[in-house]
Amino acid sequence: MENGVVSIVFKRPVVGVDAGSYDGDYAVEAGKATFITWALGPVDSGTGYPLFHNIEYPRTDVSIEFGRSPVDHCQESLVSTEESVNGISRPYISGNTTLVARIGPSGGKRGYQAITGRPGWGIAWYMNDILIPVIGLERGTTYTFVTQGGGDEQHPFYITSSSEGGFSQETPAGRLNQTVYAGIGDVVGNSSGIFNWTLLGDGALCEYTGVSEIPANITDFREYLTLLNTSCSTDRDIQSMSKSFEWTPDTSTPDIVYYQCTQHRLLGWKMRVFDAGATNESELVALSDALLMTTLNASGTPAPGGVCFPALARVELDTGATIPMERLKIGDRVRTTSSSFSEVFFFGHRDLEAVHQFLSIETESETGPRTLEMSASHLVFISTASSPKAVAARTLLPGVELISSHGTLERVKSVKTVFRRGLLNPHTLDGRIVVNGFQASCFNSFAPPRWGHALLLLERWAYSLGRSILGDIFFINRPKPFDVLLTPWLRS
Repeated sequence: MENGVVSIVFKRPVVGVDAGSYDGDYAVEAGKATFITWALGPVDSGTGYPLFHNIEYPRTDVSIEFGRSPVDHCQESLVSTEESVNGISRPYISGNTTLVARIGPSGGKRGYQAITGRPGWGIAWYMNDILIPVIGLERGTTYTFVTQGGGDEQHPFYITSSSEGGFSQETPAGRLNQTVYAGIGDVVGNSSGIFNWTLLGDGALCEYTGVSEIPANITDFREYLTLLNTSCSTDRDIQSMSKSFEWTPDTSTPDIVYYQCTQHRLLGWKMRVFDAGATNESELVALSDALLMTTLNASGTPAPGGVCFPALARVELDTGATIPMERLKIGDRVRTTSSSFSEVFFFGHRDLEAVHQFLSIETESETGPRTLEMSASHLVFISTASSPKAVAARTLLPGVELISSHGTLERVKSVKTVFRRGLLNPHTLDGRIVVNGFQASCFNSFAPPRWGHALLLLERWAYSLGRSILGDIFFINRPKPFDVLLTPWLRS
């Protein structure tokens, strides 16, 4: 990999080494055109095959003349152009005892992929006309699922312990790894595998069609829904041929289960099961947040508070590539001001999984709105009459001007609270860092940044020798006295 671009060289003999087998290589005849096919797209983690519904492949005949003198038409240097993608806002479902499951476009990078962090099939479940919502259920309540995903070779609906689904595509032994809660009955098997079953979630097919990628200018899912052909939802024949089944979660049901498709992987999402009368709306909001791949803490709720930056905050490397902070590592050089880069030498915190609370700060710029997400006590640079000043994010009000990565000013439009996955606080040698295109400090408002920078003098010295002192303290041994002394200074 170079500059975020992966180069792959594939070689094979002209005469296939396994020619003659059912799926063996064909012999290649040099000096004449040989027709080929190719595909580019996400790979199903279970089968290893590309996911058909959002794949790129040639629409016309493609040929290559093997044996010719090689000519390299590739650019000598490529720079990754990966940009941050904002997921679509959509509601969760809670309090509904009848749930209708239909099929529709996955919404591309701003849809299923942003919501779940998985590539998806290009199609997904629409529950009560919402793209893969988080569904809140309560133990002891009976729910009716009306299934309109089609017959046994299409998209039968079921509820499972598997975050991927695809029960029918598993091997008999592999099916034993899933716990099926509803949608499949009359299971026949033994300790070596499951061999036969009855589908309860098949039936008529209602598939929404239309714009497959959620446009960048749409922020509310309801607006995207208006771009789709949803006429099947009122088709009398489809409605009359629909099937349904009931399910009552009980005390043996885990807090998190998944609604999925038996024939394909990665079509559905999460159900959060609460005790009777204990539905937590705040948790459903956090679980429903696009861009969020959640991991609950031991109590089954998002981790309290929020510090530093979320996992998907963006930083710019000196190579020109922009990467999510979760991919940042010690030794990387990141932009810290409009004209300088500095090495990351220490992480005050680096938790990639738990859910935390952050402030989402939206600004107005010439190119449109931009967003910075950080903890309430983290310091960000603003413009003042005399000079730039580092202030806590919680003090920001509409009208205050943030300093962008290039030194220009962007006026704050709004500030709101969000929940995001991850908790990262990278420290650079010069104590600053540019995040999502805005200049920020590596420190919090507990004390002046120069004090915290001085406190890390010993760690910077250890880094220059290829060692770390605080890294071991925070992430391996973590003696209690150091937690008490250092945590307020180094974590925001």
